[in-house]
Amino acid sequence: MMASTNNVILAEDIRPFTSQVAGHACQTDKHSPGMLKHKDGFVLKPLLKQTQAKTELEFYKGLASSPHVDLTPFIAQFHGTAKINIGSYSGEVIILEDVTGKLEKPCIMDIKIGRQTWDPFASASKIEAEEKKYTECKRELGFCIPGFQVYDSESCKVVKYDKSYGKSLNKSTVLEAFSIFLNLHNQKHAAKAIELYISKLEEISNIISKQKQLHLYSSSILLSYDCEKLGTNVEACEWANVHLIDFAHTFTGKSHKEGVDENYLHGLRNLMHLLSQLSAKNKKGIPQVKTTLP
Repeated sequence: MMASTNNVILAEDIRPFTSQVAGHACQTDKHSPGMLKHKDGFVLKPLLKQTQAKTELEFYKGLASSPHVDLTPFIAQFHGTAKINIGSYSGEVIILEDVTGKLEKPCIMDIKIGRQTWDPFASASKIEAEEKKYTECKRELGFCIPGFQVYDSESCKVVKYDKSYGKSLNKSTVLEAFSIFLNLHNQKHAAKAIELYISKLEEISNIISKQKQLHLYSSSILLSYDCEKLGTNVEACEWANVHLIDFAHTFTGKSHKEGVDENYLHGLRNLMHLLSQLSAKNKKGIPQVKTTLP
């Protein structure tokens, strides 16, 4: 596919992106097709709102020449835009690399970072709505979990936990969510991925803490791993990864007061601390409670 706004993608070449765990799902009444997958393996993200679409496109287009270019390895490759006409949606999409495309049984968790998830130019009604979402996790941890999917390593069945589950979490129960996601209650688990996650998150934290222009609001960390590789001798770096996603509310020094993004860093540090706690607990052999799957 050509990286051009004149590019038109045919409806028959598109299918729903089944690995989507959060964000705008398919809603015909709101003319949203959800995330889509092209037959060539690309992920297509609909540009639903003009202001946010402009912001996200500028982020991807300007990444290579930005002060935060070092974040590039953690961000899906950008392949331009295209136009589609599918169902009730007729409009533009961003063409992105599928960062989980090589995983046979993808386990994916979306973690929205920041106590404040509304941007500085949000309306009063938007701020009020955001402040009511994931209240306990955002207040106590500076992050929340809008959704995740996991293949149970024993049954091999995939289970999705949506925003309703995420909204029920708090500082006391969020460890349980990570335990479920990492299959820690099973013999074949993803404990090896925890140290890799922490290492990559530390690298992201170091990059963001050294620059004063980039501010990420309502952006997420995507943790992923391949359940198919659990119980093998394959190194975690081959089947687990960390990515940054969702840049519709990203601001730089040109449009925002400069300064270190403490809102984002606060949530990131708490996430690393929580994963460190989980790792220590697992190394001590403390049994994980198996939760009944929904």
